[in-house]
Amino acid sequence: MLRRGVFKDAEKYLRKAVEKSNRHNPNPYDSEPLYNLGLCLKYQEQYDEAYDLFFKSSWSAAQQDVAYLQAAYIAARRAQWQDAIELTDKSLLRNYNSSRARHLKIIALRKTSRITEAIALCRQTLGIDAFDFGALHELALCHYQQNEPAIADNIMQQLKEMIQRRIYTYTEIANQYAEAGLWKYAVDFLQLCDSTDALLSYYKGYYEIKTGGTEQAKRYFDLALRSEIKGSFINRIEDMLALKVAVGINAHDYKAWYHLGNYYYAKRLYTAAKDAWEKAAGIRPDFPTALRNLGIACFNKFNKKQEALQLYQRAFAADKTDARILFELDQLKNALKFPYWRDAPF
Repeated sequence: MLRRGVFKDAEKYLRKAVEKSNRHNPNPYDSEPLYNLGLCLKYQEQYDEAYDLFFKSSWSAAQQDVAYLQAAYIAARRAQWQDAIELTDKSLLRNYNSSRARHLKIIALRKTSRITEAIALCRQTLGIDAFDFGALHELALCHYQQNEPAIADNIMQQLKEMIQRRIYTYTEIANQYAEAGLWKYAVDFLQLCDSTDALLSYYKGYYEIKTGGTEQAKRYFDLALRSEIKGSFINRIEDMLALKVAVGINAHDYKAWYHLGNYYYAKRLYTAAKDAWEKAAGIRPDFPTALRNLGIACFNKFNKKQEALQLYQRAFAADKTDARILFELDQLKNALKFPYWRDAPF
């Protein structure tokens, strides 16, 4: 349930798992339930309890690097940068090459004006992985902070040429800033991409909401509604959270509802997927892909075969150039024992 983003249900089960594992031993053999409960609470913004759980789970070697890293992210949210440095050091002792821990430590060093150390760590990290885009971006920011704009601009240009327009990469690095509570840095990083992909706008709006910039967030969400998500498939928890914020601000964003339905269906949350697609189709009755997806859900998961047929017929009527819908409608009619398609008008 945690991996699907259903945090309340996940919390209930994880608390029971922790209770059972700690019943006879305060330091049980496996600390993963403690870590997962901490992660679940972090997603629900219950940072104080999550912080304690990450520390509790770190006694086990198997969880140490990720537990200390998550605790460091919470310290960064509190602007406790020295604590963040110490915690990332503990994480790196267990996983020396962790790009996320290195990125966060560089941020913390830069935030405490230890620029020389931050640049050295950037260089070391890029020596391990020349495509560590978080470290490369931080290297540019360090040079800006040292009042060396020419060097920084050159690094930024190199960064953009390396990432190109890979939307997933941009959002992945931006999410690392977001985990540290650095929402403005996350938006600024996404601004480096000149793509009009809607996912970028959804994320920008999501981050702006976190900073209290509601009006700017609305503008980003409006821009997303006028664009398309082309370069990514919605499959991360952070994607889902951004889209939920978008429909919370604009309940008529049928595209966000559609993509939420895709996320839920992929995570086997079929009722939630059906509800989301129904909202999308209710707002935009001629949205063929939402109707088609609803048809699949009705046939495969809810045993509503006639309703599935009606949805497919509506989908094909909405877009008679969609060969996939035509093919699947023909398959559906065959499964329902309809006469040969030429004798049964669509």
